[in-house]
Amino acid sequence: MTSLQTTPPPTRHDPAQNLRRATVAGSVLLVFAVIMISVWSVRQAGQQLLTRDLAAAEAIAEIVDGLPTDDRSAAVARLGDHGIVALLTPDDRAIPSDLGTGEDGPLWRRWTGLVVRTSKVRDTFQTRDPDGRQWSHVTAPTDDGGRILIQRPSDDGAVISDVVLRGFLGGGGGIVVLFAALWAASRRGFLDPLDRTIEASEDLRWRGRLRPAERERLGDLGRRSDQVGRLSNSLLAVDDDIARNVLQLSTLLETSRSVAGSLEPDEVFNNILLQMRRLFDTEHCAVLHLDTRANLFVIRASLGLSEEFVSELRVAPTTPDSPAMRALRAGQPVQISDMLNDRSYARLRSRAGRAGFRSLLAIPLVTSVAPPAVLLVYKREPYRYSYSELELASSFVGFASMAMENASLYARIDERLQEQTRRLEAIVESLDDGLILADPDGTIAYHNPAAADLLGLDPSELTGARADEVLHRLGQRLEPSDDEERSTAPVVISRGQGRDYREISLRRFTVTDEHGAPLGQGQLWQDVTEDRAVERMKSALLATVSHELRAPLANITGYVSTLLADDVHWEAGDQLEFLTTIKDETDRLVQLVSDVLDVSRIEAGMVTLTREPVLPRGLLDRISETLPPQGQDRIDVRCPRDLPAVDIDRARIEIVARNLIDNALKFSPPDSPVEVSADVVDDAFILTVRDHGPGIPEELKDRVFDSFVRGDEGLTRQAGGFGLGLAICRGFVEAHGGHLTLWSAEPGARFRVVLPLQRTREEDQ
Repeated sequence: MTSLQTTPPPTRHDPAQNLRRATVAGSVLLVFAVIMISVWSVRQAGQQLLTRDLAAAEAIAEIVDGLPTDDRSAAVARLGDHGIVALLTPDDRAIPSDLGTGEDGPLWRRWTGLVVRTSKVRDTFQTRDPDGRQWSHVTAPTDDGGRILIQRPSDDGAVISDVVLRGFLGGGGGIVVLFAALWAASRRGFLDPLDRTIEASEDLRWRGRLRPAERERLGDLGRRSDQVGRLSNSLLAVDDDIARNVLQLSTLLETSRSVAGSLEPDEVFNNILLQMRRLFDTEHCAVLHLDTRANLFVIRASLGLSEEFVSELRVAPTTPDSPAMRALRAGQPVQISDMLNDRSYARLRSRAGRAGFRSLLAIPLVTSVAPPAVLLVYKREPYRYSYSELELASSFVGFASMAMENASLYARIDERLQEQTRRLEAIVESLDDGLILADPDGTIAYHNPAAADLLGLDPSELTGARADEVLHRLGQRLEPSDDEERSTAPVVISRGQGRDYREISLRRFTVTDEHGAPLGQGQLWQDVTEDRAVERMKSALLATVSHELRAPLANITGYVSTLLADDVHWEAGDQLEFLTTIKDETDRLVQLVSDVLDVSRIEAGMVTLTREPVLPRGLLDRISETLPPQGQDRIDVRCPRDLPAVDIDRARIEIVARNLIDNALKFSPPDSPVEVSADVVDDAFILTVRDHGPGIPEELKDRVFDSFVRGDEGLTRQAGGFGLGLAICRGFVEAHGGHLTLWSAEPGARFRVVLPLQRTREEDQ
C-alpha cells in the first residue's frame, strides 16, 4: 500500500477572519506605539537621572581634588536615602571598603572588586549584587588618578517605574478590552506557535544550535503558509548556516593553530597543505615558492601530486598567462573552473590533461619578509568555488602567510644567531688566553683549546670537571674569600720545569645576565712567563747597573779627587798609574753603555751591516793581540791560514768572537785552555769557542741568550757585567743570517757560530 503525501490546500478566509486579523494588526500597532512611547519615556527618565548623577560625581571630584589627601575620605557620604558615594584611590582601594552597602562576605567582596575593576574602564555601568538587586554606577576621575563612584540600587528607579507605569496605563488602557477579546481567538492560532518560535530563536541564540525536538516542531510550523511558517523556515535556515559557519570557524581556528605551531619552513608548508586538504576536501594541493637563486617559482611542498608533475612545474615571474602569477599580481585568488574548456589558459591544457586535473584555485601568500609564494588547489572534476569558500580561503591564507613570515624571520634570526655564535666561538677559540666557563654549581660547561694547552691538561680532563678541581690538578689551592676584591684579584701559578716552565695568571670572575643576576663562574688564564721574565730583567738591570756602575764610578771619582788634592804632590809614575786606572774604568763604563745600546739596536731591528772581505785567521789574531798576557797564553787558536776571505761585518763579528772568548776566559779555571777554531764547511763560515769550565746550568740553557741573563752568582760577582754579551752575539749573528748555538762539552761549554758564506768579488771574477 502506497501513501501519497500532498500539500494541503490554502485555507479560505471569510470576512470575519479578515476583520479579526485587521483588529489584531491594529492592536499590535497600538501596543507597539505604546511600547515605543514607554521606552522613550524610560530612556528620558533614565538619562535625566544619569546626567544628574554624573554632575554630582564631577562636583564631588572637584571638591575632593581641593581637599588634602588625609581628608578626602570625608567626601564619602550618602545621597539622601538612595544614592551612595564611594572614593576609589589610585591603587584601587575602595573607601568605604564595602562601597557603603553595609554587607560583608566573600560574594559581596567579589561584587565590590567587580565594581572597582569595571569603574577603571567605564564611566557608567550596571551590576547585580549577590542578593539579586540591580545597581547603576557612575564614576568621575580625580586629579590624583582616583575616581568618585556614585551608585544607586534598583529601588532608586521608582521614579522611572512610575513614569513607565503611567505610560502603560494611559496608552494601554484603551486596548486592554479589545486585546482581551481577541486574545482567546488568536492565542491558539497565532500566539502559541509564535511563542514556540520565539523560544526556539532564544535557544538558538544562546546554544548556537537547535535541539532535535525544536527542529521537529519548527518543521511542523514551517508547513504553514502564514508568517509563522516563514519565520520557522527562516530559523531552520539560520540554524543550518550557523552550524556550517561554526564548523568552518572551528576548522579555521584549528588550522591556524596547526599552521602556526612550527617555525621550521618545511614543516610550515606541510601543515598548510594538510589543513587546506581538510578545509576544501581535496587530495591535490601544492605551495609554489620563489627560488631566489634561479629566479623561478618551483613547488616547495606538495600533497597528492606526482613527482613528474612537481618536477615539470617551473614558472617564471614574468609569465603572462600563469594563474599563480596573476594571483600574485592581483593580490587575490584566481580560479579556473574547467581548465580544458577555459581559453584564457590554453597552455595549461596539455599538462592538466596528463595529470588529470580540471579545476585550479591559485591563492597568493603575501608576506613582507619571506619570498612570495602561491597556494595551488587542484580538483579532478570541474568546480567553481563560491564566494564564501573564497572568503574562507583568504582567511586561511592570512594565517598561513603569517606562519610563513614567522618561519622566515625565525630562520633569519637563527642564521644570524648561528653566524654570531660561530664568530664568537672562532674568536674565543683563537684566543691565546685560556677561558673556562662553569655553571652555578661549579661544573665546567665550556673551555677553549688555549685553556687546556696552558694548563698542560687533556681537553677531556676539563670537560664536565669542576672548576675548583683544576687548581688541585695543578697542585695549587686557593683559599676561599668573602672579599669580592680579593676573590677576583689575579693569582700567578707556576707550572712545569725547564723548557716547559710556565707562569700563568689566573683571574676569576662572575658571569651575569643583563640584570646582574649570576649565571656561573669564569676563569681567565694568561701566560705571563715572558711578562714576568721582563719584570725580572728590569729588576736585574737596575740591580746590575747599580752594582756595575757604582764600582768604576767610585774608582774614577776617588782617583780624580786624589789627583786634584792640593796638599799632596804625586810623582809622574803615580800620576800615570792613577790616570791609567781612570782610563780603564772609563773604558769599562763605555763598554757597558755600548752593550746596552747594541741590545737596544738589535731589539729595535736597527742593526746595519757593513760587509767587507775578512780573513778568518787575521780576525782571530787581532782579537788575541788585544787580550791581556795571561789570556793570550790560554788561547789555543786552530784556524788554517789559507782560509779564504768571507764577506762579513768585521766590527760586529769581532765583537761576537771577543765576547765568546772573554766569557770562556772568565767562567773557566785560570789554568784551563780556551779552544778557538774557525773553518769553512759547506758554504758556511763556522767559528767555535770551547772552554773547560763548569758549563751552563741546565735551567739556563734555554735562556742563556736572553738579555740580562747571567750564570753562577759567585762567578758573576767576580766577573761583573750586565749579562748582555750573549744576547749581543746572537743579535749580530742573526743579522748576518746565521745562528749561534750552545753545546755541552763535558766539562765546559761549546759555542758555535755559523754564518752563510758570501763569495767575494775576486771569486766571482
